[in-house]
Amino acid sequence: MSLRTTLILAALWCVLTRELTVANLILGLAVGAGIALLLRHDRPERSDRARSSLVHRARAALILAVTFLWDLVISSVRMGVHVLRPQHTWREAIVPVAIETQSEGELTVLSALITLTPGTLTVDVAEDQRTLHVHVMTSGDPDAMRRDLEAGVVRHVRRLFA
Repeated sequence: MSLRTTLILAALWCVLTRELTVANLILGLAVGAGIALLLRHDRPERSDRARSSLVHRARAALILAVTFLWDLVISSVRMGVHVLRPQHTWREAIVPVAIETQSEGELTVLSALITLTPGTLTVDVAEDQRTLHVHVMTSGDPDAMRRDLEAGVVRHVRRLFA
């Protein structure tokens, strides 16, 4: 963990909170150290395998959360635009999305995140659990929607459970 990165992040914390107190500086150092730990680029030794797995999962969970929140905002805006238009131009489609899940937990998280995103709904899971059928309300191009899902939430859920 880089001391310089931690100090920069702690200073940024104090600037963003607009409060320069000892307690806030200590909190900024803790947040900065946590972020620096998650973002470090060095490879841990083999003896640190458990810590490496924890750091990997924490980093993957953070990236998944940010990606999901971004998708949530974008989808909400898109749905709002479609709803507020005088002429509704719904182009509904059921899009099959190929998935490679390793566990039912991974499949459940993926299905829930897709369903929580405005304009999409997980309708069915194929019997072999390799395909999700997703109902999309505003699909201009089903292939583009499939690629967006696979490049976004599907990929990040896979990394989290890897």
